[in-house]
Amino acid sequence: MNIKPIKWTDEQQPNDECAYTHVKGTSPLGDFLITWKGWKEWPSYDVEGSPWGWLDSGSDLQDAKNIAKKEYESRILDCLDLAT
Repeated sequence: MNIKPIKWTDEQQPNDECAYTHVKGTSPLGDFLITWKGWKEWPSYDVEGSPWGWLDSGSDLQDAKNIAKKEYESRILDCLDLAT
């Protein structure tokens, strides 16, 4: 079984929508937003999922994307009846 991946935007600078450097991810179950303070030398990468809210923080962008992916795949698996 293949799960459609989260589709991520390129890195975006702070703007009217988001006050921090960020990337957005879209999936069939909802959207994800990873934000970080791009001006800091060692920022944390906060992961939010809509409609779930704040999920966790990653140590770098790839770590944060992996947090989103794990949450996304976990929610899909929760919907499946694997016993049959």
